[in-house]
Amino acid sequence: MKGHKQVVDALNATLTAQLTAINQLFLAAKVHEHRGFLRLARAAYKQSIHVMREAEPVIARVLFLEGLPNLQRIAKIGAAEGPIEQLSLDLALQQELCAKLEELARTALAHNDHGTAELAEGQLAKEQVFLQWLEAQQRELATLGQDLYLAAQVHEANPAG
Repeated sequence: MKGHKQVVDALNATLTAQLTAINQLFLAAKVHEHRGFLRLARAAYKQSIHVMREAEPVIARVLFLEGLPNLQRIAKIGAAEGPIEQLSLDLALQQELCAKLEELARTALAHNDHGTAELAEGQLAKEQVFLQWLEAQQRELATLGQDLYLAAQVHEANPAG
């Protein structure tokens, strides 16, 4: 099925945001782990794997619409000096990914591509969960202060999960 060029372009823009997120979050997970912030490491790693799984149906949709998925394009990866700055970079990245998914849904609906819109809306709902978690971390940091917040990140919240 030949898809509309704007829809394929929006899918590829979403894919770029996903590939960027996969790499940034994976790097953040390894850096957090190295520094001993196991709770942050686990959350970043799980989200990196989640986004990787979400990229697969985007790739499949581009192919279904007879487009070519662009796996070579990636945005600048945000790597911070410390965990607090990294959380801010991850929050900005997650906001960008959600914005791309919203844009994809709008573009798809404008071109009567309900399958792509449904894909985007489903992924957006899942991505908003991590966005809310990052926002909650910002609130917790503001409430506790940097030292207490980071002390709470040394141990995993739920090692069995």
